[in-house]
Amino acid sequence: RIYMIIITATESHIPEIVEIWKEFMDFHSDIDPYFARNEEGHLKFEDWVKDLMKSESALVLVALEDGQVMAYSLSQINKRPPLFKEVDYGYVYDLAVKSEYRRKGIGEQMLGEILRWFKSHQIDRIELMVLAKNQAAFSFWEKHGFKVFLNRMYLPKEK
Repeated sequence: RIYMIIITATESHIPEIVEIWKEFMDFHSDIDPYFARNEEGHLKFEDWVKDLMKSESALVLVALEDGQVMAYSLSQINKRPPLFKEVDYGYVYDLAVKSEYRRKGIGEQMLGEILRWFKSHQIDRIELMVLAKNQAAFSFWEKHGFKVFLNRMYLPKEK
């Protein structure tokens, strides 16, 4: 059993978050090259994480074991155009666990913290995107009650 704590991330956690993000993106780019990161990608990601950390409408969490980051999540309260009855919704950008810590309940515990945070902000609709070919992630989110409501499609460029 892993002994861990889940806390709001600080800037001191960013280097480890970036390393997990690189692994997360490389995993996805192995499934679909569209996710291949460029040479500057990690720097842009780092800036974005810093911006999220400063925002009242965002939550950046880390799961720590002995002070080391095992996982991170990025969530935010977003707004739809004001032509809808329901404008505010929660969005989970990332919930990434280091490969050696996967399938140990860390993602589930982090999701619990994310859901509590959204609930404390009166957000009852939460959205996210899952890569269609990532069956493990799809199963994780379905297991926790998430349902498909849109199918995002694309036209591949010709070779």
